[in-house]
Amino acid sequence: MHNVRGGFCEVFNKGFIDCWVVPVRPRLVITVSVILLVAVLLIVGATAKAQTSQSYTQVIMNLLNGQQYFGVPHVYQGDGNGVPTGSWPLYYGPSVASQYWSPISTSINQPVLDLTPLAYKKAGAMFWSETYSGGVINITIIGTFSGWGSQWWCSGAPAHGFEIYLFLTPTRWGVSPKYNYSISYISTPAWEGTTYPSPTEGDVILPQSSTPYIEVQWDPYWQIGYTQSGATGQWNVWIVNNTNGNNPSVSPSPSPNFGSLYAGWGGIGIGAFQPYPGDLIKITVIYDPSINALSGVVTDLNTKHSASFTLYLGNYFTPPGSGNYVFGIGASTSDCNTADWALLYVAVTQQLPSLAVQVFSAPNRLATSVPGVVYGVLYNSSGFGEVAFMNSSGFLNFNGVPSGTYTLEVYHYPSTGLNLTEYWGSETIDVQPGYNVVNFTRGEPWIYDLQPVRVNGQVVINVTIDNPSSTTLGAYVHLWVTTNPSTANPNQPTATQPITIHPGLNEYTFYYPASQAGTYYVYAALLTYNGTQYIVTDQWNWVTIQPPTYSVVFTEVGLPPGVAWNVTLSGVTESSGNSSIIFTVSNGEYYYSVASPILVNGVEYIATEPNGTVTINNNNVTVTIHYMPVNTITTITSSMTKLATNVKPMLNAVLPWLPWVVAIMLIIAIIAILMRKRSRGPRSSEGTETQVMP
Repeated sequence: MHNVRGGFCEVFNKGFIDCWVVPVRPRLVITVSVILLVAVLLIVGATAKAQTSQSYTQVIMNLLNGQQYFGVPHVYQGDGNGVPTGSWPLYYGPSVASQYWSPISTSINQPVLDLTPLAYKKAGAMFWSETYSGGVINITIIGTFSGWGSQWWCSGAPAHGFEIYLFLTPTRWGVSPKYNYSISYISTPAWEGTTYPSPTEGDVILPQSSTPYIEVQWDPYWQIGYTQSGATGQWNVWIVNNTNGNNPSVSPSPSPNFGSLYAGWGGIGIGAFQPYPGDLIKITVIYDPSINALSGVVTDLNTKHSASFTLYLGNYFTPPGSGNYVFGIGASTSDCNTADWALLYVAVTQQLPSLAVQVFSAPNRLATSVPGVVYGVLYNSSGFGEVAFMNSSGFLNFNGVPSGTYTLEVYHYPSTGLNLTEYWGSETIDVQPGYNVVNFTRGEPWIYDLQPVRVNGQVVINVTIDNPSSTTLGAYVHLWVTTNPSTANPNQPTATQPITIHPGLNEYTFYYPASQAGTYYVYAALLTYNGTQYIVTDQWNWVTIQPPTYSVVFTEVGLPPGVAWNVTLSGVTESSGNSSIIFTVSNGEYYYSVASPILVNGVEYIATEPNGTVTINNNNVTVTIHYMPVNTITTITSSMTKLATNVKPMLNAVLPWLPWVVAIMLIIAIIAILMRKRSRGPRSSEGTETQVMP
């Protein structure tokens, strides 16, 4: 046994020494804590009763002064060095609370929710669901611990404090009984042996979430038991990404204040202090989406010591829209230092608008998909007036609106095209005391579809308009038709067409002459009468009308089958082994050239017209290219010369014998003639037969 600062140390096997600190003035701590519990309870009660239409506080749990209030469904999760456990968090009611407070006194019956046991490398957390309004939100907790321990090789100080979880969206677990002590998560011991994400953080639970979430840790070990360059306070802030539940990452990475090998912000803030067992520790973390900033302050209510931080998240975290999220409170110990961190009070306060208007640009279609800005003007007959801009969740939030009857007008400025401000309609709203939520759906006619085509020298514009009201209206369609949108004047449409709009869908067709070649562009705006003037209720951004195209077919005649040839038309070259090459062009005059000559097996083929122009005027054109083999005669003469060259030696050899050959041939001919005459001889009576009739 070794004495240590009013406590004691035990020597374990393998030479490890565990030091358990007991306060040297337990009676004073207990007395002060009880007084503070009563004071805090009075403050909490006053806060709950002093709610205005601007804010609302949801008490998650309240154990102060012996209360046993849990205000919302919740689930727990315990972890021991990366292994899930259901042994903690553990609730100690008044009848057994002395077991928790025994390191200080066995006579204390103040209930607590013990998140971590007095042991090493442990973590525990509580999670609940909350509807987030989209405004400023702050989470306040009051915690404590009854004892702490430190390994002999570590600096002595309680560690690693509390964590606050904001904006989880779990998909593999939820706040329901079946997930109690069995949420999907992984803990930081998975990174044991590294400095990731922070030099000091303990065993921290990292739940599964389909979107990134914020985790803020107040770790009193910073600056007391450990520090390093770049660390100024006692806060760790992480943006956690753990979509699968078992493969988390922390950003920013690398750490903005520690650099590589680390992630998130570690040891940030100003101020530092060491709490003592039995002290009440109040932590408040505030998130402001309007500036995407976090701030936090921790105060030891016994000693009044405090530490704080302010952090702008910038592009590392996207402000979440209004909706349902999971929030949580956790605590951690490490293999070096420990404390039995427990909760006494948790509450969430949100700034709520007096009037929230969800805007739909069409039935069942949120206006969040439209470009630019949607804004609303709220006013009444007493002179009240306020303008609100739609947030990313599709709400117009009006703050501090007294009860009464108001008129709401909604407008849209698209920030694109001709930027005509659209009037979407008005609505009468009766604002009641407290928080009001209403829906606004665009009530003015709007352009459902626009389809322009170019036919026979004119632009044909087919427009479909939806009139959501039950009243037939007179209106105008303004059209801008041009070959250069940058020259269009919003105040000078090309054409203005009066129309009558019946309830439901209406179809209209407009015509405009297209005398110029090239591409045309069409823009449309719809104007209706508001009782005093015609105002824009919708517009359709620029639509491109490409000019009609036609085929230019080049057909070759005269080339052997399969011979490759090519045509260049207005700088574009196409090749083919077939007899036809096809181009697609619009109206105009085009210069062309063809390959010539083309050599095929020693024969040159030359196009009779190797270049020229072709004119397209609303029709397809065929151009025939004739190829002639221009080198045929030259080739035959060359072949005959070659043949004569080969025969001449033969003639030179035979020529001396030619007279003899001729003489012999003459003798043979004479002999043949004589023999023929002899065989015939002179005619005689012997050769005549006479027949005598008896």
